[in-house]
Amino acid sequence: LSSNKTKITDLYKKKANFLGFEIFYQRNKLNRKVNKGSETLAPVTQRFGTMEYHPDTDRIEQRFILKKYMTKNGTPREIGFLTALQDHEIITKYNQFMLGIGNYYIRQISYPSRLCRWFYILYYSCIKTLATKHKTSVKDIIKTYGHLDLSNPTVNKRKPAATDLRIITSYKRNNQKKYAILLNYKEIMFQLLQIKEK
Repeated sequence: LSSNKTKITDLYKKKANFLGFEIFYQRNKLNRKVNKGSETLAPVTQRFGTMEYHPDTDRIEQRFILKKYMTKNGTPREIGFLTALQDHEIITKYNQFMLGIGNYYIRQISYPSRLCRWFYILYYSCIKTLATKHKTSVKDIIKTYGHLDLSNPTVNKRKPAATDLRIITSYKRNNQKKYAILLNYKEIMFQLLQIKEK
């Protein structure tokens, strides 16, 4: 253990940061309820709280800025060197990173929704990277790749909600047509929650 980084923390008073997690003790709030047949408010005392495990936001943010997934202002940005890859390769790399970061945290964190912001940034970083590659706009990329599920011709071109948006591109491998699908928030969470349940 590093003597500079190792310390004792009173989790009742302060949060501890460890291996990318933010750990603290959340005291239960004093609840109040209305007694039956009366308007009198009676306090309900709860003796115990819970341990909370959240992603270390500052650490993830610094990592995202360093790897150029986002700007210092917290907005998604393109990754220039990835534009040399094929579209399906770009999508595959982003899927791997989203599932990787989700897989690391999902088993332990108290609220899976805490990962939503990071998936949003990676998702739109991918779209911006595709837009940069094709020298077009995010709007045009969504219009070209996002409205029609190419792997399912029965899906129409209506504009989906942001959480349902699917960016899909086709490519050929061994003379067979294949599809690369950028996982959206619902698809990622479905896979991760299955891991958490197991």
